[in-house]
Amino acid sequence: MQRLSCDADSPVITSIDAHIRVLICLSPPPPRLYAGEMLYRLLADLTAGVHFLFVAYVVFGGFLAWRRPRTIWLHLAAFAWGFSTILFGFDCPLTNLENWARHQAGDPGLPSTGFIAHYITGVLYPSDAVDLVRVLVAITVLVSWAGFWFRVSRRRYGRAAT
Repeated sequence: MQRLSCDADSPVITSIDAHIRVLICLSPPPPRLYAGEMLYRLLADLTAGVHFLFVAYVVFGGFLAWRRPRTIWLHLAAFAWGFSTILFGFDCPLTNLENWARHQAGDPGLPSTGFIAHYITGVLYPSDAVDLVRVLVAITVLVSWAGFWFRVSRRRYGRAAT
């Protein structure tokens, strides 16, 4: 197979070959990713994945406590953190880590609106339904906690009766 060259003196076999050679020579070379950039992009993507898992745990983690009651304390802490980031505007360390890794890789970071506004709002639900989604999340968490309390109190009551 003949290697294409951008030299003017290279032999032209057919007119199609010449057009291909012109297209290849005029198109800019693809950006090269260095190992460090790739590792930073991987770190940013992994951080975004962990962030998605954390948000899902904040919403649904109370249901996990129905089966694993000791995890309720972890869920309470996760919910308190997630709720405080929305209520008081605290910076999330996962957002900061993702932004840092993206900047190290030469990519733009998340917008100032944050992780949820960038990845979830407008993607999983319409942008104008933010307040409704927040209410539904709060109801989901409260239902999970009520179910947890019911299950724990039923277990304690069942043990005391025997």
